[in-house]
Amino acid sequence: AEFAQGENIIFSVDAIDEDDSIQEVSLYINDIKFGSVSSFPYNFEWSTRKEESGTYTIRAEAIDENQALASDEINVIIDERVADIDGNVYSTVQIGDQIWMAENLKTITYNNGVPIELVTSSDLWEIKTTGIYCWYHNDEAACSETYGAIYNWYAVEYENLCPEGWHVPTDDEWKILEMHLGMSQE
Repeated sequence: AEFAQGENIIFSVDAIDEDDSIQEVSLYINDIKFGSVSSFPYNFEWSTRKEESGTYTIRAEAIDENQALASDEINVIIDERVADIDGNVYSTVQIGDQIWMAENLKTITYNNGVPIELVTSSDLWEIKTTGIYCWYHNDEAACSETYGAIYNWYAVEYENLCPEGWHVPTDDEWKILEMHLGMSQE
């Protein structure tokens, strides 16, 4: 299974024995114990926000009251796509030494869980002094995939707009990109 960096992955382990005597189910990620539960449902949630891309071996072990052990494992691939707090997944691209999101941001929630206010009135857009967003032509269905969301400066300045570990590019970062693409220093 493949997932993007930043996604939360929920593992649901089916552990059943003949006399219903499962004592504990443990989950291991690359042979490091991630957690354990002693009652059904045997669910584990793994946030990949701080994980590097690569292949991870996920092993579930169940132990019953007689200390009989059963296990199973799968491989999970975390790729260099990035996910925002709303679950939108973005491709990335390396240009020179920089890694950029290859798509426009379309989150409606700051990465700390605070919702961003949707404003569809241009009159309100001009007077708001808090972070807000809208969709091009106020048409999310037709425009969100192509254009992403449109944010005011207050939303950008808040510093929690981008997925965790990402930020809005600085002027200096834009200049490095421009130089790599062949623009003059002027």
